Amino acid sequence: MRPLKLRMKAFISYKDEQTIDFTQFDKGLFIIDGDIGAGKTTIFDAISFALFGEASGSDRKSDYEVLHCNLVPKSVDTEVEFLFSQSGKEYRIVRTIHFPKKRGTENEYQKGEPDGAWIYDPDCIDPIKGPSKVTDRVNEIIGLNKDQFSKIIMLAQGEFKEFLKSGTDKKYEILKKIFDTSVYERYQNMIALAYSRMDAKRSGCKQAIENYMESVFTKPDPEEGFDCEMFLPGAAELLESLEKLVAADQKKYDELEAEYQAKQAEVVKLNKDHAAAESVNRDIDELETFRAHLTDLEARTDEMKTLKGRYDSVYVVVNKLLNLISKQKELKTKDGNLDADIAECKSVFESVEKELKAAREAVEADKDSVLKVESITKGIAAKEALMHLYDEYDGLIDSITERIEKLKRDNAALEQKKKELEESDAALGAASEEKATLAGSEEAMITANGLVESCTGRLNTYKDLVSRVGKIREMETANGELGEKLEELKRKAVEANRDYTSKYESFLGNQAAILADKTGKKLNECGEADCPVCGTHLVRGILIRFAKAEGDVVSEDDVNSAREKAAQAEKERAACETEHKSSQSVIDTLKAPAVSIGKNLFGDDIEWKVLGSEGFLESKGIELDNELSALKEDASAKTSAHKRSVELDGIINDLNKRIAEIEGEKKALEVSIEKETEELKSWQSNAESKKSKLEFDSKTEAMDKISRMSAEAVRLQEVINSHIKAENELSVKFTAAQTALNEKIEQKESLAKEIASNNEALNNALAANSFSTVNDAAAIIDGIEDPDEWIKDTGKAINDYNYDVTNTREKITSLEEKTAGKTKVVLADLEEKIEAAEKASDACRERAGNRKMLLDNHKATLDLVREKKAEHSSTEKAWEIIQDLNDLAVGTSAVGGKLSFERYIMGAFFEEILERANYRLDDLTGGCFQLKLKTTADKASSLAGIDVEIVNLDADAVLSKTGLSGGETFLASLALALGLSDVAQSRYGGQTLDSLFIDEGFGTLDGMHLDKTMEVLKSLTNGGDRLVGVISHVDSIDSHFTHKVHVEKHNSASVIKVITG
Repeated sequence: MRPLKLRMKAFISYKDEQTIDFTQFDKGLFIIDGDIGAGKTTIFDAISFALFGEASGSDRKSDYEVLHCNLVPKSVDTEVEFLFSQSGKEYRIVRTIHFPKKRGTENEYQKGEPDGAWIYDPDCIDPIKGPSKVTDRVNEIIGLNKDQFSKIIMLAQGEFKEFLKSGTDKKYEILKKIFDTSVYERYQNMIALAYSRMDAKRSGCKQAIENYMESVFTKPDPEEGFDCEMFLPGAAELLESLEKLVAADQKKYDELEAEYQAKQAEVVKLNKDHAAAESVNRDIDELETFRAHLTDLEARTDEMKTLKGRYDSVYVVVNKLLNLISKQKELKTKDGNLDADIAECKSVFESVEKELKAAREAVEADKDSVLKVESITKGIAAKEALMHLYDEYDGLIDSITERIEKLKRDNAALEQKKKELEESDAALGAASEEKATLAGSEEAMITANGLVESCTGRLNTYKDLVSRVGKIREMETANGELGEKLEELKRKAVEANRDYTSKYESFLGNQAAILADKTGKKLNECGEADCPVCGTHLVRGILIRFAKAEGDVVSEDDVNSAREKAAQAEKERAACETEHKSSQSVIDTLKAPAVSIGKNLFGDDIEWKVLGSEGFLESKGIELDNELSALKEDASAKTSAHKRSVELDGIINDLNKRIAEIEGEKKALEVSIEKETEELKSWQSNAESKKSKLEFDSKTEAMDKISRMSAEAVRLQEVINSHIKAENELSVKFTAAQTALNEKIEQKESLAKEIASNNEALNNALAANSFSTVNDAAAIIDGIEDPDEWIKDTGKAINDYNYDVTNTREKITSLEEKTAGKTKVVLADLEEKIEAAEKASDACRERAGNRKMLLDNHKATLDLVREKKAEHSSTEKAWEIIQDLNDLAVGTSAVGGKLSFERYIMGAFFEEILERANYRLDDLTGGCFQLKLKTTADKASSLAGIDVEIVNLDADAVLSKTGLSGGETFLASLALALGLSDVAQSRYGGQTLDSLFIDEGFGTLDGMHLDKTMEVLKSLTNGGDRLVGVISHVDSIDSHFTHKVHVEKHNSASVIKVITG
């Protein structure tokens, strides 16, 4: 991605439209310079906003209130247009921010929103629209999202310094945003899930066996030859032990089951013998019982014959004569009742006949009333035909009344409009006068806010200066302590050297005595020795005079020890002196930019002596705070005045609109009043015409008259209808009475015939059954309360007796045949044998049942253990593989710390980044520093592989990242950022990133490192093929650039000036 042109308006500090043509920077390297707070970084914010809809840098959020320039009203939309090239194609993006007005207000706005976004793509006919769609397309075109862009192309303020000094976890999160490691993380999670599932499955198998063995399994009796330890859940031979136990259980159960079956067969045989004996005894007892019963039956033979004769007589009377007798009585009763009914029907018929005659006479008398009802009905119809005229008249009267009231209201409203018009004219004049007093308020507000922003910038610079001076003071204090240490080391070095010189001189002066001492010791130990001076062979026993030492004897070891101590003391002194001078050099280097900032803030006469003096900066800070407070107060007052001026514009506009509205409303009322007055006169004339045609004064009087006529007609008609209804009802009653009388007479005649027929049948039946009279037949059933029930019970008793006799004789014959030659058996002996056999069988069955329960328990245990062990064994090979993979994936087996698969991949990326960074750092520091991958975990993190050490190759020492100077930190951060950019290019499909932007940091470099940094930056342009932009406010770097974008503030608004030569 290479920028071609940037245009922005109403964006942050850029009030008016500003344009940068990047195609002018043909050499590829340019600088954006200007004072602190001038709006340099805002240029990069505009590029980031155009591409992604967000500003650059982690501290610049996508708050549309912030992105919109506060120097212009919110009615002016923010607009950013950006042209860039990628892979030989040019693209143009336009984004805007709009603040919608609140309803019903003139100068109040809702929150800002991205109103529009377009990207003009050469691969598309129509532009792509919509904020999110444009961002998605940009991600596709340049292959980077916003986070990646800010870490690879647009290096924002302080972010790589933070990256350099951050811990492993922070670096890991940043690299994750740049390099998509989701595929590795997905594989890592898949392996971890597979490991977890298989581990749970294998543990489940073991747990199932343990639970079953502990809670379900019944341990065998040790007396049966099994050791309980063989059946512990973790026993190696558990499966084999269970198989043997089940086999032993099965054998024992089979033996017990065979024994039980034998004993049960014996019980069955004895029970069969007992049942046979019981059957014989029962047959013999039954035979005796039936014989005795037959004797009793035969004794009742005569009794049963007498009963049978009476049964036959009663049966004839009840079933052949009694019904005819009862019917004869019933028919006589019915005949008497018919005579009474006929008399009553004659009486009713005669009464209804008289009433019907009177009703017909009343109907005949109503003919005059019928004519009167017809006359009344016609009169009502005539009056109802005119009723609509009453409604029309009443409607006109209502309209006239309403119109009169409306005219009163309209005239009152007209007077009110005239009054409002006078008041609005007066308010307009007052607002216009107040508006005139606020002329120039906007310019005054912009100027005041500009002064506030300028003072704020100076205050921020002051705070930076305070930090710098504080650091220098701390360093001076530390260096003073170092100077004191140096003086002490100098003293110790002088003393150590003096001690060495003394011992060395003493050693030389006593060499003869030392040689004599050594020769004497050898002579005493060995019995002989050679003189070290003349070579004479000496033997023990000869008197020899050896040289004597003067004072204490100093050995060669003492001299060597003193020399080493002196050398070490001198080495420590020299190192401390070097460190002291180096520190002082750094302090002097840091003082220069601090004094430069102080001169910019407080005047050219400022020197370090004044700047670093006690209380100077504190007093200046108070002055700046007071100045800022006064400026803010003034700006607030001028802002309020401007707001009031804007508010008055709205009020004047509203009043002009309102005056026009009132005049229009007044004119409309005057026209309406004139028109409505004419309509009122027409309605009044029409009402007089309609009233002359009406019979009554009101519709109510007419309705009352119609109502009274209707009531009279209804009354007469009700009388007529009641007479007709009475005649009809009596006609029906007359017909019904006549019919009822005829029916009763016919029933009388039919009943007489039925009585004669029943008498004839009764006489014939008496004669046929040898009865002379009805009384003779009735005597047969005297004393029998319910003849029908008696016949039923007696017939059943006779039949039961006959059946009992026949059945008893048949049973006797059958039992005599069955028991022929047999006698009764005594059952007690058999029952004793059965009881003993059943007890033995039950005992055996209980033992077999207990063994079967034990066998089932052990079989179920064997099945479960065999299943779970087979399931566990089936996973062995896969378990070995997944366990190794999991150890690698989650880092449990890594050396030097926990290094997961994803972090291993990230570590490889980081190692490649450091390799490229060291290539840059070598140029920047002349081979003095090197970045080294830290592969082991420290106390702060159990995760290894993504941390960095800074090595000073000259001193062969690892430097503390927190102890680096500002310049060293900048160089290391820049090298790391450039290395990351190089690796990112190769990782994103080898896609060339044709631009790089670096924000701040150059102020911490000395002249030598600044020159080297510039050489590296120039090399990054590849002869102009890549655009490299630098942001800085440091004057010393400005001379290294021929292409410049100079930013300065005019009345608080940022203005751009492009310099190309």
